[in-house]
Amino acid sequence: VVSLYGNAKHPNRKQIAKADAIVVDLQDIGIRSYTFLSTMFYVIKAAAEQHKSVYILDRPNPMGGNIVDGNVLDSGKESFVGIVPIPYVHGLTFGELAVMMNAEGWLGADKRGKTLRAKINVIKMKGWNREMQFESTGLTWFPTSPHIPTVNAIRGAAVLGVFGELGIINIGIGTTMPFQYIGSPDFKTHDVLSQICDGKEFDGIVLHEAKFKPFYAKYKDEYCSGLLLEFKDDNDFLPYEAAAKLFFAIKKIHPELFIEKKVSKNARSMFCKVTGCEDYFNILFSDKEPENLIKIITRGLENFKHLRSKYLIYQ
Repeated sequence: VVSLYGNAKHPNRKQIAKADAIVVDLQDIGIRSYTFLSTMFYVIKAAAEQHKSVYILDRPNPMGGNIVDGNVLDSGKESFVGIVPIPYVHGLTFGELAVMMNAEGWLGADKRGKTLRAKINVIKMKGWNREMQFESTGLTWFPTSPHIPTVNAIRGAAVLGVFGELGIINIGIGTTMPFQYIGSPDFKTHDVLSQICDGKEFDGIVLHEAKFKPFYAKYKDEYCSGLLLEFKDDNDFLPYEAAAKLFFAIKKIHPELFIEKKVSKNARSMFCKVTGCEDYFNILFSDKEPENLIKIITRGLENFKHLRSKYLIYQ
């Protein structure tokens, strides 16, 4: 048995060929761009090529199993930060995702053009249901990477993560609360808050005026004004949609941040890879009002919800 951990875009096929079976034991965070998903994809694909059985040791989706949000990855936009056509927040466990990508033929084809299929065995969890966010499990969260120290960092990543690719503002990276701060040295916190909501609560997020000082990354060693994002245990939370509303509110107060020529080609490329489309970038950096914003950021979502219903292991 071979057990693989971490980012493995090119699994050792000789090792897999010698193995009796493959074990995948990874704690995902429920976000399409988190590369543990791509790791699992490539491991399952390699196992299918070598005709080996795959055992998925299933683990909870930290945000629960009911939050599904964001546009489905466009065809042709596949990358290591977006490997299969699912929304940004997919609401599935790794076991469910493995069965889906295998059954839907997303693993690709072999040299003869035959669709690859792996022998998937999901070792199911006991006691988990779709309503349970991680705090409800009674389990201890162990950081899956340096910027995901807590479950709230996951929720914050689902809101702010895509915008970190642009490099136009600090999103808590370099602080002790990654993905829970957003701001800059000249951030007009009160004006931005007024654009978003009447009080402090906004789409399942409580927004607090904050000061912070990143000790690395954007605005290193500078005092920043901004917002602290506090999250509720809420199964109606739509982080991707909330993020769009938040950033278009910021754009109204800080249009100087959203000038396309100030964004590097690499930053634009990464943003489009992570969001899975070009349209989001184009509308974010357009002078026009975003009339079709919600349509763009939820494209393919309803069809995906129908598709995923076939692969739900847990109720």
